[in-house]
Amino acid sequence: EIETLDQKEMELHQSQLRLIREQTAIFIRDLATLQQEVATLKPILGQHASMADRMEYLERVLGDSADRHSHELHDAHGKLDQLHGRLSEQHSAGQEGEARHLSLARRVDMLEQSLSDATARHSRELQEAKTSH
Repeated sequence: EIETLDQKEMELHQSQLRLIREQTAIFIRDLATLQQEVATLKPILGQHASMADRMEYLERVLGDSADRHSHELHDAHGKLDQLHGRLSEQHSAGQEGEARHLSLARRVDMLEQSLSDATARHSRELQEAKTSH
């Protein structure tokens, strides 16, 4: 009986050892398959990471560009407001200058009329003086 028990124990150990070897072989094969899959996925994941980096770069560039354009637009509006103010001032000054010009033109007309009248009067007086002598 002891011999059969020893023999059965030996058979059990051999079966367990065979099962462990088989499971180890399956594990090694599955591990090799997984390693190949990981090696295949690494470049793809690297591309995705670089795609994420690229997207982040583009978002940053677009954000910077939008900020720069916003500042430039704000500056342009400020300059436009300044130009509008200057134009309004020039327009007002132009109207005042035009009014002065008109008053100057009237004054020149009046001076010309006075000169013409004075010339005519002097001519008459000179004529009268010639006729009376």
